[in-house]
Formats: sequence, C-alpha cells, structure tokens
Amino acid sequence: MKYRFDSYRASYRYVFYERERWSWSGGATLNIRDAEIRLQQGTLTRVEKNTGVVPLLALEGRWRFAPAGTSCSISRASPHRRAAQSTRR
Repeated sequence: MKYRFDSYRASYRYVFYERERWSWSGGATLNIRDAEIRLQQGTLTRVEKNTGVVPLLALEGRWRFAPAGTSCSISRASPHRRAAQSTRR
C-alpha cells in the first residue's frame, strides 16, 4: 500500500488596521491538495487519485503587551549563580 498526499498553498494577507498596540489583518489562502492511494497484491493493482481545491479565509487580531519600541524581558538567574551571589556578601 502506498499513500501520497501533496499540498500546495498560495496566500495573501492585508493589514487593514494598525495602531501602537492593536493591529488587525485578514487574508485568503488557496490550498490545492493532490492525493493518491495505491494498493497492490500480486499482479493486481488499484490506484485512486483525487485532486481538490480548498479556499481558506483568515482574520488576525494582535494586541501588544508593551508599546512598539519598548523592550520587555523576564529572566531568572540559575540556581548556581544565585548561590555564588549570596556567598559574595
């Protein structure tokens, strides 16, 4: 038995609202799938092929935690580093 399922996509996205913290975009994708199932037993072979087009729509909203241009990071020192810092006092 052999199974093949290829997929190809072409997409377009457009940002229609963008401010300091919010942005909204939308888009469309055309997904083309090409499938084949092949069964073989002895001298008998059966092949089923199927090609289809699947349209997809997308809507995306983003909210930025911090204003654009702001750097925000959260980190923690490793246990070994904290132990070394506490012995230096």
